[in-house]
Amino acid sequence: MAGSMRQRGENSWLLSAYLGWDPAAKKRRYVTKTVHGCKRQAEKALADLVSQTHKESHASAMLDAKTMTIGRVLSSWLDARLKVLSPATGSAPRSWRSSKRTRPADRVPRAC
Repeated sequence: MAGSMRQRGENSWLLSAYLGWDPAAKKRRYVTKTVHGCKRQAEKALADLVSQTHKESHASAMLDAKTMTIGRVLSSWLDARLKVLSPATGSAPRSWRSSKRTRPADRVPRAC
């Protein structure tokens, strides 16, 4: 996680921390916060902001990992790979994913 700070006024600082990529909006996500005080206070607030956003994103990722099945892991991996593969390569897996029958991997929880 990265963060930056920019002076907005004499004693005003704009803090920004990177949250990650939003695949739905296809944009980078940031959180911003304004701090009033000296530069040292802004640096401390930036470190706290980056630490807090890192903890929150890590906690949500861990929650996802605990509830995710092997089938969902494989499907998300396949979706990511299809973006880089040629259409001819991706045609066979796409037909496999669109089948209506339940795959056994969808019911097996992932081992931590």
